[in-house]
Amino acid sequence: MQLWSRASTRQLGRAALRTVAWRSPARVGYVPLPRTYMNTRPVSRHDTLPYDDLDASGSFVNINEDDSIPIRILKVSPTEIKLANGDVVPPTCIFLQGQTFVWTPPPVDPMTAMPSGKGWEAWTEDVWSIFDMTMPKPEILVFGTGNTVLPVPHKIRSLLHSMGIQLDVQNTRHACSTFNLLTEEGRNVAAALLPLT
Repeated sequence: MQLWSRASTRQLGRAALRTVAWRSPARVGYVPLPRTYMNTRPVSRHDTLPYDDLDASGSFVNINEDDSIPIRILKVSPTEIKLANGDVVPPTCIFLQGQTFVWTPPPVDPMTAMPSGKGWEAWTEDVWSIFDMTMPKPEILVFGTGNTVLPVPHKIRSLLHSMGIQLDVQNTRHACSTFNLLTEEGRNVAAALLPLT
């Protein structure tokens, strides 16, 4: 279906510019546009509309966006963790909601740690209390267990699961990479890291 043709525009001249034409196999018709539409000036790309929400720089503001700047880990060593913003933090820490917390968990011997809970006896609910007090809770907790992946006992997994937090256990280097990837995706993620030995 053709809305208008050059022939009809030539025949009608300027009158065709002020009308909307349609063409069907049976007829050709013209409907005049309302006078208010013809007299309004076109909106330019520089005009601001009343519903535009612009900040001081002239760009749009996303009201659903989280204001916190995500943490990005650059380098992990046995003595420190370097962040992208230039901060250096101790190797035992928690990254949660754009903030860094120094963490002092009980030591775990990699040779004796078992999924049954052996080697994890000192790890009580108090070690994870920061996640119980936080709102909103992270979807995922990436737990870096040092140089090797240690089997986390069921009592720790069930405690975090009761808070609505999924636990992902990796060695500390891989945990940092996973944390960086998930924060770049915009996920609500936290990291609890044990030092490399």
